[in-house]
Amino acid sequence: MDELTASSCGCPDEERTGITRRGLLAAAGIAGAATLLDGPGRRYAFAAGAPVGDTLLCVFLRGGIDGLSAVAPIGDPGYAARRPTIAVPPAEALRLDRMFAMHPRMAPLKKVWDSKDLAVVVAAGDPDGTRSHFDAEDAMERGVAGGESVFTGWIDRHFTSRAQGQPPFPSVAIGYRLPTSLRGPAQDIVMRSASDFRLAVAEANEAKVERALADLHSGFAHPSATQAKETLRAIRLLAARRGKTYTPANGAAYPATEFGRSLQEVAQLIKAKVGLEAACVDLGGWDMHSGMGTTDNGLMAAQLDDFAGGLAAFYTDLGALMRTTTVVTMSEFGRTVAENGSNGTDHGYGSCMLVMGGGIRGGKVYGRWPTLAKSKLDKQGDLMVTTDYRDVLAEIVRVRMRNGRLGDVFPGLRPRALGFAESY
Repeated sequence: MDELTASSCGCPDEERTGITRRGLLAAAGIAGAATLLDGPGRRYAFAAGAPVGDTLLCVFLRGGIDGLSAVAPIGDPGYAARRPTIAVPPAEALRLDRMFAMHPRMAPLKKVWDSKDLAVVVAAGDPDGTRSHFDAEDAMERGVAGGESVFTGWIDRHFTSRAQGQPPFPSVAIGYRLPTSLRGPAQDIVMRSASDFRLAVAEANEAKVERALADLHSGFAHPSATQAKETLRAIRLLAARRGKTYTPANGAAYPATEFGRSLQEVAQLIKAKVGLEAACVDLGGWDMHSGMGTTDNGLMAAQLDDFAGGLAAFYTDLGALMRTTTVVTMSEFGRTVAENGSNGTDHGYGSCMLVMGGGIRGGKVYGRWPTLAKSKLDKQGDLMVTTDYRDVLAEIVRVRMRNGRLGDVFPGLRPRALGFAESY
């Protein structure tokens, strides 16, 4: 179970003071009120009022997606040669251009590509990358170069650096922990879903407990006080949606999976016009050292069904609201170019990123392809990174989220514009 999460110096409160929000509430004899209905896989950040720019949905593909399967370089002679059993066959591939094609299980997203609302960035990743899941995820969610002692997350720094100031209701996390990308001084709240966001107390006592919490945290300046007030405000803001069944629009059908439900929650919050500014959703399960299978079956086919089906349903469900929504996918690293002896791949280097939205110049592959020639691979024989993942994020932040203070959001980065984002 979770505690209310807040931070004011780039580290959680308990790490600075030894005091947790739950601890404060427990001391007051109402510890039960600190527990919100909660669950894994969904994390949101939202602000009251209209967003300054686009609403951001950041999908982190944990485990290291094989970008060479999702967006296959079928025009590169080194591709099929190094993957005798797992390469996407050209006859089944969904052509994007002369070099690249989508895996056939990405067909739902191919329709978005054809609508020119989806772009692909190839050979993307962390140029200072490590093949450690934990270290790579941590660095990418902080949005910093290797060795940088910056402990806040890049989305949090966007909130705290923009010229318009912090939104009055900045961020909410759904899951067992706050994602590193949201870590920092902007206030954070934990929730499970828009329709079930409430204090875990008997309904008959809910009003009394809310009043008690409001009184308890009034009259003193402390991150816990601010956090409690924002939590209660969120509960009141979303009370109208409690217990209601959500029906996706435009015939959208989300996968009956945790990922599908997560995306549906984000769509619901965007439509509710609560001022959603950013959402972080995870899809794990990409660490396929064995059993990747073929285009007809196996781990990769099933995983891409969930991934592509979920994002396509989100796109369909939002309809016109996609004009002011940007989706970006990222993963801690790619996979080895050569398949291993277990019908799988191991930890690699370069991968691909997808960017989707009405403000995206889609239907195009971005980034420089280094080729899979042996002389062009990295020292361990993997796809080189030619596009820093932060360049992709920085373009979204600057153009679509309308924050030009990129030096604060991505310290030390000299961003290179790829040109996929359209200005407002």
